[in-house]
Amino acid sequence: FVYYTPKDGLINSRVRSIWQDTKGRMYFLTHGGLSVYDGKRFTNYHTQDGLANELVNDIIEVGPDSFLLATNVSTLNTLVRGRVDTFKTADNFCPVINRFFKSSDGYWYAAADEGLYRLEKNRFVKLMMKDDNGKEIGCCLDRIFEWKNFLVLVPWNDELKERMIVYDRITGKVTD
Repeated sequence: FVYYTPKDGLINSRVRSIWQDTKGRMYFLTHGGLSVYDGKRFTNYHTQDGLANELVNDIIEVGPDSFLLATNVSTLNTLVRGRVDTFKTADNFCPVINRFFKSSDGYWYAAADEGLYRLEKNRFVKLMMKDDNGKEIGCCLDRIFEWKNFLVLVPWNDELKERMIVYDRITGKVTD
């Protein structure tokens, strides 16, 4: 094991997640920005470089050397060939995204503070998640997994932590 710290070039020691791209680069999503490690050195990104917020929630690779970055605000960033920019949706709306997920149906989903969204035609479309009583339950979503035609979602909120939500992509309804 190798331990990296800010002394080694890591932007912040509070790492939320680590991810590897198709070229083998390591991405450290931290509370103080994004660190990209190419095997020799770190390249760091923070608000001075264009990040909307220094708390980085997730990253996805959308093309060769092209990524979407979700920070802890309602603005989506891009990282293209090492340069940070802002991703503009068709309707200028972006939820506070905690996790991205590419489903077997070909769509990108976003587990967000405001609920579950699917990225369609350059906009985030909210998917309604209601319990048996018709109450909206899809808030504070953190983790997202797929099982057959179901998305399994785990909230981050302390009041909801002991609960998982099972959403059927085919029927568009919460099943459990």
